[in-house]
Amino acid sequence: NVNYRVFIDISNSDIFGLAGVTNVYTKHAEFDNYRKRTTKERVELYTTAGHDIMTSIVSVIDDLERCIKSNNYEEDHGVSLILKKMKSEMEKKGLVEIENPIGKSLDTDFHEAITSIPAKSKKDSGKIIDVIEKGYKMGNKVIRFTKVVIGK
Repeated sequence: NVNYRVFIDISNSDIFGLAGVTNVYTKHAEFDNYRKRTTKERVELYTTAGHDIMTSIVSVIDDLERCIKSNNYEEDHGVSLILKKMKSEMEKKGLVEIENPIGKSLDTDFHEAITSIPAKSKKDSGKIIDVIEKGYKMGNKVIRFTKVVIGK
């Protein structure tokens, strides 16, 4: 009778011991998942913040380009030099201008068709004829789509 109770007590302590080990593994896995999730969220936060800032800077770059064009400034003029330096610094941060699409087909991953006009020739039909606003991307993400005019 006494031996039987000892056997029961040992089996109960083994069950509780095993449950404790399982609980430790579960807590470790939960913490590991938490750590991975917060790391991913932190990276996304920095990336999103960078994209918001770059979107604002793109409009400033546009304003400087319009200023240079309307005043016929030379490349060695102060405003032109500031724009050149600003573009250089933005490229270092990963902001690049989407290449000029004139003469190419519309690619909705990079271009936004604003309007269409009659094409001068049949080969220009369905092609991009003019760029209204330059597009920019940062890494693989488009910050601003290139606004274009399509020939019909």
